[in-house]
Amino acid sequence: MIFFVKLESSSAGPAIFELGYYAGNCGWQTLYDIRVKDVNSPASITAKANVIQNTGQEWKNIKLSICTGNPSIGNTKPVINPWRVSLTEPVVYKRERAARVEKAKKGNAGEQGVSDTESSPIDFQGAVGANTIMSYATSPSMSYASPLTFSWTPAQFTSVDSMATTNAIFEISIPYTIASNGKDNSIEIQEYSIDTKYSYFAIPKQDQDAFLVAELI
Repeated sequence: MIFFVKLESSSAGPAIFELGYYAGNCGWQTLYDIRVKDVNSPASITAKANVIQNTGQEWKNIKLSICTGNPSIGNTKPVINPWRVSLTEPVVYKRERAARVEKAKKGNAGEQGVSDTESSPIDFQGAVGANTIMSYATSPSMSYASPLTFSWTPAQFTSVDSMATTNAIFEISIPYTIASNGKDNSIEIQEYSIDTKYSYFAIPKQDQDAFLVAELI
């Protein structure tokens, strides 16, 4: 991978700078592990990031910052223009049958076939079909509980910047090496303890097993 950088400086001399850039063919998805100790304990949820990258460059011993935002998605809010409909009052022409019969007697064949009532159609005016509907992805608001006090887990080395304007950022302090092969790399990012209501569920007609159902509160 080759980069060409053009710099401008007010004075000559050595300088140290960092180069940041966006790379395609990489991303992450959220995975969750849910564990239950017993029906009297809250549910333990471990949030994981399934990271993949195929940029052509190996990420070796790097510290990841995982963000729920997507820099490739535009941030222009959509606009819906109204459809304006104007109605034209119909104009009705009425002719007395007696008058038409009298004219027919006089040989005015041109009047034949004229209907008793004629009206103009309704005129719809407006930019119908000109509207543009844009869809965009938004990140759901997330509340982050205190990590569970288990034994050492990688998730304990992740800090969450929930004060960002529109996205949540997970700063992972453990270095990772991710090869450029498009394969999944599971990384723990957070642990939660959530109050849960448990119940047993069974439909013997369809399945002989009973299921433990957890309703998260």
